[in-house]
Amino acid sequence: MVAGVIRLCAETALSDPRLRDDFVTASLLMVTPGERVYQAFGHAAIRMECPSEGLDYVFTFESGVGPNLPAEFARGMDARFIAVETPEFIDGFRKEGRGIYSYRLNLSPVQKQELWRVLDERLQSEMLDIDIRRTNCLSSLFAAVQEAAEEEAVDVRGSEIAGMSNGEYFEVLTGENYPWAELLFKSLYGAQSDECDEVLVRTSPVSFMREHDRFRIGDRRLTEDSTVLLKERKTGSAGAVTPVAVCIVLAALLMLSAILRVSGRWRTLRIAMETVALTIIAAAGCLEMFLTLFPWRIGSAWSWSYLVCNPVAPALLLLFRHRRKAYMGTLLAWGSLCMIYALFGRMITSEATDAVRILALAIGIWGLASALVARRRRSC
Repeated sequence: MVAGVIRLCAETALSDPRLRDDFVTASLLMVTPGERVYQAFGHAAIRMECPSEGLDYVFTFESGVGPNLPAEFARGMDARFIAVETPEFIDGFRKEGRGIYSYRLNLSPVQKQELWRVLDERLQSEMLDIDIRRTNCLSSLFAAVQEAAEEEAVDVRGSEIAGMSNGEYFEVLTGENYPWAELLFKSLYGAQSDECDEVLVRTSPVSFMREHDRFRIGDRRLTEDSTVLLKERKTGSAGAVTPVAVCIVLAALLMLSAILRVSGRWRTLRIAMETVALTIIAAAGCLEMFLTLFPWRIGSAWSWSYLVCNPVAPALLLLFRHRRKAYMGTLLAWGSLCMIYALFGRMITSEATDAVRILALAIGIWGLASALVARRRRSC
């Protein structure tokens, strides 16, 4: 009797096409990085297919498109889920030369249908403020999968990247081809570059593609191995104008200025070089403070690089230019702090970048040399 009931249930399940594993397929789509700073970590989406019904859509967490996106990125953006037909999604990235890799999700038929329902509900939700630390294109997808999976937890096991500090994470994933992105995100996080955020929230498409086999759902892998949906035609490149190159130019101006100040020659040229270098440093400090304090405040609102790039020290030098003692004190204080950061920045914080340390070393030498010259002239 029991065997007959089991056989009847199995035949009923097999006769229902919705319970077949291939009735609905769900895949994570990982888009390779683009050429812009805010594209350095790639993009993620979920593809849902129902071949028997002719349905093939990509659900993606989007902030917008168009020429004003960089400005919106700087101000702080909001985003929402949208659904587009898969060919349209692919064509958009084909034009940019970016690649798309597909990772089929290892979900049961019921979980896949539940995921589709969850994503449909997300389409009706209001715009959400983007906080790249907590709400981003991939973390929002993990949250949807987790809701659909119910009791089976999505987690990561044996990840090498998971144990890195936030600063080390940015350096490993972006430093070589996207040095401006490394500098930007370390500055945005500030002192919290030394913390280690929860892995499912911090994971980016780039890091997922490196460690996709470490992601689990229940007792099985979250996804199967990748298939190429769109071949990549362009890869990110650091280019010639890198943070290190810019800081070397500024450092050269300050070092030449220090030499001229010590020698007492070409005063007009020295003042011009100092004005250019300090104006750029002050402007960079203002921009960093704006990005850190106002749009998102995703970090601690304190950045170690404020010691180097800040508008306060140049403003004090301008204010005290006719008060030799205060001027000399400002030079000594700023120069000493920058010298300490240049020499020990890597030991102090993972926020430190080579570019900022190069600039700090130049400011340190220039500030201390200028203070010594000012003291010598005062004693004379």
